Amino acid sequence: MRSPLTVVLVRIFAFGFYRVHSGMLLFSLVTLVVYCLFINVLNQTHFTPEEVVLLNLSVVMAFIESPVVAGLIFLIWLGFTFKSWSYVLGQVKMTEHRFLQYSGTAYSKFNQFKSWMMVQWVISLPLVGYGLFTIVVGTILGNYLLPVIIMLYVLFLVIVSAAIYVKYSNEPVRVKRKSNLSKLVSHWTKPFFSLFLYHCVEKMKVAFMITKVLSWGTIIASAYLLNDVKDDLRTASIAVLGVVTIHTILLYQSYRFERLYLSFSMNFPYRKRKVYLDWGIMYLLMTLPECAWFFITFDMVTGVTLLFFNLGTGMLLRSVLYSIGVDIRKFLYVVFYLFNALFIIILFDLLWVIIPLNLVLSILLFSRNYYSQRPFTLT
Repeated sequence: MRSPLTVVLVRIFAFGFYRVHSGMLLFSLVTLVVYCLFINVLNQTHFTPEEVVLLNLSVVMAFIESPVVAGLIFLIWLGFTFKSWSYVLGQVKMTEHRFLQYSGTAYSKFNQFKSWMMVQWVISLPLVGYGLFTIVVGTILGNYLLPVIIMLYVLFLVIVSAAIYVKYSNEPVRVKRKSNLSKLVSHWTKPFFSLFLYHCVEKMKVAFMITKVLSWGTIIASAYLLNDVKDDLRTASIAVLGVVTIHTILLYQSYRFERLYLSFSMNFPYRKRKVYLDWGIMYLLMTLPECAWFFITFDMVTGVTLLFFNLGTGMLLRSVLYSIGVDIRKFLYVVFYLFNALFIIILFDLLWVIIPLNLVLSILLFSRNYYSQRPFTLT
């Protein structure tokens, strides 16, 4: 009778490994089977059927007869094993599998070792299958040494893997230390609109920095390429449209953050207009350097115009998410179509139409869909 621990570990890690890497494994299997069984030899009329079979099995024959080829394939198998280690150890770290470090370690280490051996054995089934195939071919050809070494090598990889998994799963759970930012702001008052900004600086540093670099790159490129018409409001509006488009990934992440971590706030006595204004303030703070550029480069009226264009377009894109949910594919389609539509309208010098229209549409979408959002599921 199989151990319950073995059943749980195999279903979580071994089956999970195949789900994630099914494409790679299926491609490798089909390539190998097609090459060994269905590839025809050119001008094979002068070969006997037995010779054609041997030619198709040339890879397997070289594996069991040539130590050099066997060494190369052993390296490939070692890389496959490293990949399985990366997957399994990465999954063990995940919060939803943390229970294994409490319930799994209740078993003796020997029983844990047997269960993890079964996990790695199931993961290594492609290697085991190929090894058994070489044993059959080697037996037919009278070559027994390398096939035996092949199976011993696979067994060695399984044993080493199981030992690593046991050692890793029995390590104590490490409490993540607070970052310097967390220590600095731990006693600060944090308004609702500032929570996502803290999240950006704490958890999304790379994405935030890349967004800012691309945003300022867009501004500089627009100023350089459109230098001849730099005093035209349409030039600045196109640059602002580019800035908003680049920030769409952060807008998407802000909505995901709201649904994942702030869904409880819907039970608070917050009016919808307060929530809308909070996210508007968040967006303005997120694009504060770009907003400063509006007033440094242009006069006050133009700066205010660009500021409201930036705010209205950004909030329109974010409000769209309340109607389509966290479907990133649909959101990117919306971004694409809206960018092209606004670009054409700007060329016709109708910015005065876009600004109030974007703000009104964003408010309507937010107000209509805030309490009727689609259920949020992690995918």
